Amino acid sequence: GYIEHGWQEAFRRTAGGYNTLTTIAQEAIDGYQRAVLQHLEDYARDPQKIRLDETSAGFEGAMWSAGKAAALAAAMKLGAYALSGGSLPQQKSALDLQRQQAQVRAFRARQAEARVKVRLFQDKAKALAHARQTKASKTAIDKLKMDMQGAYKDIKTDYFAKLHLKDVAPGDKIAQSAYSACERLYTRRLVQAFDGRMTAAGWSRQQYKTFSNSASKGKVGMDLDLGAIEPPRYQLVPIKRTRKLPDGQTVQVEEMIKLPHPDHVAWRRGITQTTPDGVVRRSPHELAEAGQHQLEAAFEEVYGRKPGEAMVAFTTSYHPEAYRDIKWLGGKGLKTALVHEVDPGWVQQAADVTGFKVNHLPREHPQLGYYGNLQEQCRGMAKDFETKLSPLISRSNNPEAVRHMGELYDVMQKFSTNQIGPVEADRRLRVLTGGEGIKGVQERFATWLRMTQGGAARTGG
Repeated sequence: GYIEHGWQEAFRRTAGGYNTLTTIAQEAIDGYQRAVLQHLEDYARDPQKIRLDETSAGFEGAMWSAGKAAALAAAMKLGAYALSGGSLPQQKSALDLQRQQAQVRAFRARQAEARVKVRLFQDKAKALAHARQTKASKTAIDKLKMDMQGAYKDIKTDYFAKLHLKDVAPGDKIAQSAYSACERLYTRRLVQAFDGRMTAAGWSRQQYKTFSNSASKGKVGMDLDLGAIEPPRYQLVPIKRTRKLPDGQTVQVEEMIKLPHPDHVAWRRGITQTTPDGVVRRSPHELAEAGQHQLEAAFEEVYGRKPGEAMVAFTTSYHPEAYRDIKWLGGKGLKTALVHEVDPGWVQQAADVTGFKVNHLPREHPQLGYYGNLQEQCRGMAKDFETKLSPLISRSNNPEAVRHMGELYDVMQKFSTNQIGPVEADRRLRVLTGGEGIKGVQERFATWLRMTQGGAARTGG
């Protein structure tokens, strides 16, 4: 409705499912949360002197009274009545509003904890850097290093802390360098421990590596994907076909067809496990299942704690989050996928990867809460917009559709970097998608990828 006729049509189409009371409550809560956020930042700066009291700070800072809220409600009610043709939306129940407020409080509390953890890591990193510059004793440096690594582990297993560090790291080169150094050290230890566990469990030898988008290199990683190095699954083989022309004549033409790659077939056949009953052939799916179990155990061994929100995953090319065509991951030094080189046959599969992440996340990490999961969904979608859609969307000759996608990206990017609050982000996405929210965004993303042919977008968007 918004694309076709602007905000009035958008409101008219969504008014029946999105009510006035909810809108008012969300706007009020956003003001409340801005005050709470400032209070939490004050607390993070000096937790010894500031008493953590979100409720009091929120109501005092927001400065909205019952009278002002009632006046706003009356104005919104009249506007809604006029725009919706005389039918007012159904009011949201008090229980629903209480649930929403509880979700926001949980989200803000996790953010407050995250800021404290990141500030602690920054302090430890600076102390270690200063000790090295002043040539402190080896004993003192080792002690500071252990303290910093302990703070690093706290961040590694906390989604909100990683996200906050991602925001502040570009402005704190010492912390960014220290975190990267810890990542390299502990990832190397993790891979070694994992390899040893797989070998001890009787699995045939594999070469393992971590996988990530090329645009993520050098940044604070939110997850860790480890997998076996596999040969390509398919190869393009030229064949000659006879084609009949309109005039009845025939010609020989060469076409490329996709066939299983013999090296990959050999790799699959080489996956085995030595058991008390002898050597047994295993499938890539069995390798992945065992790999996930051993990776989580190796993480606990190396880090001294369960993976939690470290979001570690053992992947193969058969994993639903793995791109069949690795050109979707980009190339060295590039910030976007190699969209003009991807195999058109794997375009839908690439869209399915994003869809799997969006739909699977809340089931895999319920502890993040509603808004925590929404923020990670927005962060992942915004990254996919940047790395996969940006080279395609500029080719469209439909400016309204391009603008619509840009508005969706803007909301997700701002929420993923905490420039807007969770309630505002949720509301904006629902308005822009006719009530569908983040799943509606994912469906639009998939539609754009399906408009590609050989990595280039069709015109007409």
